[in-house]
Amino acid sequence: RTYLGDEEVPLSTAEHSIFGKGVGIGNWVTNALPTFAYTFASLGSKLHSPEQSDMIRLLNAFKCIKKHKNYGICFSKDKREGTDMILENYYDASHAAEQPSRRSVSGSRTTLANCLVDYSAKIIKMISNSPQESEYRSGCRSTCGVMTLKHLLKELGIPQGAVVMW
Repeated sequence: RTYLGDEEVPLSTAEHSIFGKGVGIGNWVTNALPTFAYTFASLGSKLHSPEQSDMIRLLNAFKCIKKHKNYGICFSKDKREGTDMILENYYDASHAAEQPSRRSVSGSRTTLANCLVDYSAKIIKMISNSPQESEYRSGCRSTCGVMTLKHLLKELGIPQGAVVMW
């Protein structure tokens, strides 16, 4: 039962601890399965006072993850497909988009052989004086992420092609 009369039942102390650990594990899992990022972000906003319905949502999310456990990044060995191991990065920035602080918003997505491997969206902490400066900051941030991925792929022994940044 999630409702007691008209009000929702809060979790007990023990359940609250389990809920917090579950949300933490779920956030870690979203690195491999980014489709669950919104679910665990919304559950994370309820950490201060979770209710029974939030615990049910958490359990349903883990059931869905268990059902999709074999989903991951699959690379084809078929050379006819033309999927070279090209690391591509798309980045952009929006100058003074965050109001009222007038901070810029930066976003990027990185693909390897047309498979999404990394994405991010962040408010740039420093205030940029121009749109070009915010694009420069976004490009620097994206380049750091791409170089980290490039070194990781090298350590894993995954052959790499060119790095393309858009």
